[in-house]
Amino acid sequence: MIEKASSVRSQHAGGAFPLRTMLFWLGLVLAGGIVIVGLATDYLSELARRHALEEILEEVAQRAPGPASETPVDSKLPPLRLAVAPVISPETSLLLYDDLARYLGDKLGRPAELLVQADYSSTNELLKEGACELALICTYAYIRARAEAQVQVIAVPVVHGKVTYRSLLVVRADSPFRSIEDLRGTRFGTCQ
Repeated sequence: MIEKASSVRSQHAGGAFPLRTMLFWLGLVLAGGIVIVGLATDYLSELARRHALEEILEEVAQRAPGPASETPVDSKLPPLRLAVAPVISPETSLLLYDDLARYLGDKLGRPAELLVQADYSSTNELLKEGACELALICTYAYIRARAEAQVQVIAVPVVHGKVTYRSLLVVRADSPFRSIEDLRGTRFGTCQ
């Protein structure tokens, strides 16, 4: 009897090992696929952001008056200072916004300077101190800047004829919060 039970156990163990191995490899392949999809999504999002920026700049260029309005840049004038917080990275912000700063400076006949800040708070400080003439900031940073300094919105992103803004509110997977209503009466985020 003992011999028979031992034989049955070894058959089950022998059959389970290949199944476990197969599940392990399947899990590994799925995880690799998720990583690849994530990387592809990030890449495509970056391409979409760049494309949207190019479209916006093209629309602005089309609406702008023709060459008669081009003003030669007067290096004696103070630079037009455009402050941005690095939403993606400082390098990407420089890549995306340096041309915009120069374009605006050219249109105004002034040299331009891009001020890449560490965060929105630093950008707001520049606005408050008068250390920049323009800033690209998010909605919450604007609300804070409006309360702390005299600022005015002069442009918002318009893509395909619609004002656009995208933001995500995320929680840990084990969080009890599942909807925006679950957050009522709680402190759930802070901005510096």
